Amino acid sequence: MSLEAIGKSIVKNYKRSQYLVLVGLGLLAFNPACGSQSDQDGDRSGDTAASDTIAMTEDDKLEAIMNEAMTRLRYKDKSYIYEMEFSYYREEHTFDEYLQERKIKTAQADSLDYVDFKKVAYFGQDSAKATVAVHFKGPTGQETILPEQEITFYRHENRWIKPTLSKFSAQKQYEEIIEKAKSAAKSEAGGSGR
Repeated sequence: MSLEAIGKSIVKNYKRSQYLVLVGLGLLAFNPACGSQSDQDGDRSGDTAASDTIAMTEDDKLEAIMNEAMTRLRYKDKSYIYEMEFSYYREEHTFDEYLQERKIKTAQADSLDYVDFKKVAYFGQDSAKATVAVHFKGPTGQETILPEQEITFYRHENRWIKPTLSKFSAQKQYEEIIEKAKSAAKSEAGGSGR
C-alpha cells in the first residue's frame, strides 16, 4: 500500500472517528460557566469524579458530570449515561435493553478530550442549560474545538442528570400517575374505615 493511500486511510478514519464522537456527544447533548479550577491549572483530562462535589459550585458539578460521562464513554462504559436517564425510563428498560438502542450502540468519545463550560443558565432549581466548547484531540495530537454547543440538565432525585433517551415530559406524566394512584389508595383506605 502506498504512503498516499495510507495517509488517505488515516484521514478518513480520523474524520469517521470525529463524526462518531459528535454523534455520541449529540446523543448525550450531554445537548452540553466557567472552566473549573483544575482546567485552569492545566488538568484537561476530565478525570474529575462527578461524585467529588466538596466545595464545588453548581457549574463545577455540571462540568464534572459531563466530563465523567465522556471519560467513561471513552472507556466503553455506558452505565453512567444509563444512570443519567429519568427514573421512569430506568424502570421501563433494563440496562441491557438500553445498550441495544441505536443511539447508545453508536455512542463513542474516542477522540473527545474534555468539555469546557463557558456559561450556565439556571431555570429555577429544576433545570439548567450550559453553553460549552467541546475539545477533541486526534491521533496526531491536533486539537479541534467545537464552540457553542448547548447541553440541558435536569434536577431529578436530588441530583443533576443529563438524559439521553428519556424525556422530561414523560417523567412528569409518570409522576402524575404515581400521585393519582397514591391519592386513590389513600381515599380508598380512608373510605373503608382503616
